[in-house]
Amino acid sequence: MPIPKEIDFHGVYLPPMLLVLTLAIMATLLTTQILNRLRWTRFLVFPQAIFVAFVAIYTVLIGTFFIRI
Repeated sequence: MPIPKEIDFHGVYLPPMLLVLTLAIMATLLTTQILNRLRWTRFLVFPQAIFVAFVAIYTVLIGTFFIRI
C-alpha cells in the first residue's frame, strides 16, 4: 500500500483526505438536492443521519476509485 502524499495546490500542500472529503460533501449536497426535488426525503425518519451516511459512502468511493496517490 503506497504512502499518501500531499497534493500541491499553488504552493500550498493539502492532505489528500481534505480533497476527498470536499468532493464527497459536494456530491452529497447534489444527491440530497435531487432527493428533495423528487420528494423522497419525506420517507426518511432522520434525514441528517442519511446525509452523514452519504458522506461516508462517497468518501470511501472517491478515495478508493478516483484519488490514486
